[in-house]
Amino acid sequence: MDINQFISEVNAVDWNSFTNSVYSYYKPENVPAALIALAVVESEFIVREPKGNIKKKQSLFSWLSKEKQKDTNPNVNFDVCHSVLTAIGNNHRGTYYAVVREALPFIMKVALSGNHLIARYCALEILYTLCIMFCPEDWSDEKRAEKLELFVKNEVKNFILENAESIEAFGNSNELSKQLANELMEI
Repeated sequence: MDINQFISEVNAVDWNSFTNSVYSYYKPENVPAALIALAVVESEFIVREPKGNIKKKQSLFSWLSKEKQKDTNPNVNFDVCHSVLTAIGNNHRGTYYAVVREALPFIMKVALSGNHLIARYCALEILYTLCIMFCPEDWSDEKRAEKLELFVKNEVKNFILENAESIEAFGNSNELSKQLANELMEI
């Protein structure tokens, strides 16, 4: 996957167009940052400032310096998944915003052709979570919410069906990947 092209495509989307009074926690500027972080994650360790901000040196998730090594979090799967799910929804409530329509193709692109195994794993984990565990945030218009939920489930299921061979091959990477691949194939 060409990271520069991916970044350009992500940045070309008007994420502000999804701002809505119902989505009180939606921060449009977090969506491209989270999707780009997902695409460029390359190791199991990330570097954070004390306030949780990710720092960049040579790559987004590089070691910064000896004194910063104590601030690393080895649970990159949770951190990257959490940042994407929080950017496109309310991770604590298990909901997603309408912006998920625009974000899904980017998550699927990383899941299928991410440059690193950990990026593909995180993207597949996000797809599984959106399809199985999350629902739309806004139920003020029940028909619209049901359409969004159906859209997400259908998109993820179609992605899995169309890419079953790649997902099964991904499952051969390690035991954790195998478990995730098996769960995806059961959707």
